[in-house]
Amino acid sequence: MIKLNRLCYNLSMNSSNSRLGFTVIEVVLALTISLALMAALMQTVQVSINRQRYHDTLYSFQDFLRRQYEQVGSVNVDKTNGTVADIKTIGINDCYNNNEAGNYGYGRSNCVLVGRLINLRNANDRGVVRTRRVYYYQEDDASAGSFENFFSKNKNNQSSLASNFNDLIAVSDRVSQTELEWDSVLRRPDSNLLTATILILKSPVDGTIRTFSSYGDLDIKDVIDKTEQLDFCIHPSSNPYGPIRSVRLRPSSSNQTGVELTSVDPSQGGVRCQ
Repeated sequence: MIKLNRLCYNLSMNSSNSRLGFTVIEVVLALTISLALMAALMQTVQVSINRQRYHDTLYSFQDFLRRQYEQVGSVNVDKTNGTVADIKTIGINDCYNNNEAGNYGYGRSNCVLVGRLINLRNANDRGVVRTRRVYYYQEDDASAGSFENFFSKNKNNQSSLASNFNDLIAVSDRVSQTELEWDSVLRRPDSNLLTATILILKSPVDGTIRTFSSYGDLDIKDVIDKTEQLDFCIHPSSNPYGPIRSVRLRPSSSNQTGVELTSVDPSQGGVRCQ
């Protein structure tokens, strides 16, 4: 009788112990579910991060182009050394260089900062934007050299405009370079790699701003008579988990509102980047 009781007690203990743990199958199943949930969560986070990075890249590029109009509209006179009275009239070739006294001529005497030349291209698998200042040399004879008369005399003759413009305008050899964020590449809507040139000019007479633009890597003389609409499709280095979008520069823009982020629906005036 005692042995039977002990046997029943042992069987009862073994049964209780077996119910306290999990089987191997149960543990593997729990781990599998946990890993699947974690992978799904990480994927969701990655999608969100990539979308935000892409939006930041788009708006950063749009803001950069818009700021070029602000910099053209707000000319700061450089007074590194001496006073305005110390600056002698200088030639067009010295508008953007130091003279012997170590002074800058632009913004004073006969040199006027009037714009920016912007070249866009791709280098080392990344979009690159290079900007340079543009200076106008005011001749002593205002009737012959005024900025306004310069345009009014040549606006109906494009070849004359380009030829005379090259004689009165200087482009700085100081280059400011900016690279697109997220190793993004500039492409045209047809997916071909993009090069483009933008020239923004402001009249020192009445403040009028004119924009000249064209696809291609052009110099200032060749872009002066161009007014082509530019669509910059921004292709990131990683999956943006959404449509590729473009930043547009409208032709002959007179202010920063001409730079806009386009829709992806062509029926609404947007651009479908391939």
